Amino acid sequence: MNFRAWLIENHACEEARRWVGDKTLAQAWAECHRGDWMRWLSYEAARNQFWTFGHHMRMVRSWEAFNEEFGVTEAACLVQGTSSEGMSEEELTARDVFVDTLYDRLQADFFRSVQPTPPPIPDLED
Repeated sequence: MNFRAWLIENHACEEARRWVGDKTLAQAWAECHRGDWMRWLSYEAARNQFWTFGHHMRMVRSWEAFNEEFGVTEAACLVQGTSSEGMSEEELTARDVFVDTLYDRLQADFFRSVQPTPPPIPDLED
């Protein structure tokens, strides 16, 4: 089974399945730009007993500690909450997309720093 088929079987969102395309698990983990997708994959791996909940919680708790120490979520909310006076709808949308993308990338990079290799999922083709 390839990684995309596994994602379909485990009800990953359509956007993630499209992004993965023909990537292997290792390629997707190395290139993923969405921390929420990586968190989901980590949880699914633990739920299916491919690795322990300890692995999953290590990633999540490490992110929460980092976030708390450096105020990542707070900073993102502050930027999105700044005055929008004089900004067009397109500018507001661009600001929000930028902040969301930056947050997702930071979380994904952080997860890779804590867990450089993806969770082991048996029976996947390379």
